[in-house]
Amino acid sequence: DDGAGGAGGDATADKRSKMEARLKARDAVRGEERAARLAKGLETKDPVENAQKFWAEFQSTRAALADEIGAFSSKDAAAVTAAVERWTREVGELQRRVADATLFLPAYDVRQAHAAVAELKEQVSATRERLQPRKRFTFKSREKRAAAAKAKAEAAAAAGGGGAGAEAAAGKEEDSCAKYDAEEKSFEDRAGAELVLRAGELGADGGDFKLARLTDCVVVIRETVHALRIDHLERCHVYAGAVSGSVLLDACTDCVFVLSSRQIRIHSSQRCDYYLHVLSHPIIEHSSALRFAPCGLRYDGIDAQRARAGLAAERAATLWAAVDDFGWHRSQASPNWSVIAPAERLAAAKSAHVEIVATTAVAEAAAPGTAAPEGAASSSAPAAAPAAAGAPAGGDDSEDDEL
Repeated sequence: DDGAGGAGGDATADKRSKMEARLKARDAVRGEERAARLAKGLETKDPVENAQKFWAEFQSTRAALADEIGAFSSKDAAAVTAAVERWTREVGELQRRVADATLFLPAYDVRQAHAAVAELKEQVSATRERLQPRKRFTFKSREKRAAAAKAKAEAAAAAGGGGAGAEAAAGKEEDSCAKYDAEEKSFEDRAGAELVLRAGELGADGGDFKLARLTDCVVVIRETVHALRIDHLERCHVYAGAVSGSVLLDACTDCVFVLSSRQIRIHSSQRCDYYLHVLSHPIIEHSSALRFAPCGLRYDGIDAQRARAGLAAERAATLWAAVDDFGWHRSQASPNWSVIAPAERLAAAKSAHVEIVATTAVAEAAAPGTAAPEGAASSSAPAAAPAAAGAPAGGDDSEDDEL
C-alpha cells in the first residue's frame, strides 16, 4: 500500500509539474505577444500623441549634434562657416520640433527641452568663437561716411567726372545711416532710433536675431528669422512679421510688440502690450500688467513670409488670448495679464515701413486658471490710420539704421 501511495503521489507531482511548465510557457508567449504589440504601437503612434517617442528622438538628435560640435576642430574659415550654418539649421529644426511638442508635453518637459536647445545654441556659439573669433563690433559714423563720400566725389570731379552726378552721390552717401556689422545679427545699445531689418538681409537661410538694451526705439523686422531674442527694452515699439521658431522676451518695460511666431515666451516684463499671431499658447513668467490682442500687422510680402515660416495655420489667429501664466498656480484667473479692449487697441504703426489693420480674429477660450478673454470674441478695433502722412509701407529707407 505504501508503495502504491508513493507511486500515485509521484504521478500527481509529475502532472502538476508539467501543468506548471505549460502555464509558464503560455504566459511567456503571451508576454512576448503583448510586448510585440506595444512596440508596434509605439512605432506607429503619431508623435504628437507620444511623448515617449518624442523624447527618444529628441535625445538621440541632441546627443549626436552635441558630440559632432564638440569633436569639430578644423580652423579652415570655409569649413567653420559651413559647419556653423548647418548646426544652426539643425538646432533651429530641433527648436521647431519642441515648439510643436508643447501641444502634448507637460510644462516641465517643455522647460527641459528648451533648456537642452539653449545649451546646444551656446555650444555652437562657443565653438564658433573659439575657431573663428568675430571682429570687434564697430560701425562707421555718419561723419566719416560723409567725408569719404565727399572725398570720392571731389576726386571724380578732378578727374573730369564731377558735376551734378558726383554731388548727388555724395549727398546720397551722407543721408544713409551707419550700418551694423552683418555678422552681429542684432540691434543693441541704441536710444531714440528707428531700426529696420529688411527682407533678404540675413541671407537665404535667415537666422536668429537679437534686440538688446534699446530705449525709445522703433524696430521693424521685415525678414523671416528662425528665432528672435529680446532683452531689456524700454518704451520701444517692435514689429516682426515672421519668426519661424520662438520669440523669447526678457526684462521689457512699457513696450508694444506686434509679432508673428510659432511660440512666444515672456519673462520678467511689466506694462507691455502684445499683438500676436502665434501657433501655441503665449507663456508668461514673473511678469505683470501685460495686455494681449490679435495681430493686425501688414506689409508687402508678409503673407508669403508667414507661409514659408509655417505660420499660415488658422489657429495662429486664435491663440493670442490663450495665455499660460507659469508663475500663477491658483485656480483663480491670473491677475498678471488681460485682453486689450477693442477701443484701446493699436490703430496705427509708428513706422512708415509697416501698417496696422483691423482684424476679426476670434480668440480661443482661455485655459482654466487664466484670465477670461473679455472683449476677445471679436476684434472691432478701428480701421488703421495711415502709417505716416504721405509715406506708404515699404517707403524710403534712407534714414533708418540697417544691417
